[in-house]
Amino acid sequence: MSRDPFENIAPSHLPDDSFLHDYQKNNNFTDCYKVLIHRNVSGLEFVEAFYTSWLFRLERLIIAIFVLRPSTDKQLLKFLRFQRPTFSAWTIERSSAEQWLMCDYQGKTRSWFMVKPFQNESITELYFGTAILANAKDKFGNSRLTLFFRLLLLFHRHYAIWLLNAAKRRLEKKSF
Repeated sequence: MSRDPFENIAPSHLPDDSFLHDYQKNNNFTDCYKVLIHRNVSGLEFVEAFYTSWLFRLERLIIAIFVLRPSTDKQLLKFLRFQRPTFSAWTIERSSAEQWLMCDYQGKTRSWFMVKPFQNESITELYFGTAILANAKDKFGNSRLTLFFRLLLLFHRHYAIWLLNAAKRRLEKKSF
């Protein structure tokens, strides 16, 4: 098995039933990546693995330090079971058994997760996507991304793949 996170994760079109479709307008940025995992995975299991992966725990630490929104794995579990309204910097905007759409505390970004059984349900497609709202205006009054988010996109594309890979590896280990 290769350790290259870019090998099996590919950009993808959003599935037709994706919660992220609402954000594909007004010059908002959206993306979608997918990867296959060789076992059945629920939406709840995927989101939990994502937010408890080693890489996202680093992001949670950064958020705790710079945004003053600390979080624990125990808080995440309560959040995902709708026993807490927030987790770190997120709220749940919309969810179903297969999809979760998270909104950051400022309402500027969305993180989207989706699982789709593939073939005989022994394989699952894991989808991860992002929306960044174009809440700045250009000189003609058209919506656009702020300079901060345009610069962030230089890093984001790789980081999204690394995050999805870290969640997939966590699911493969099933050690959480």
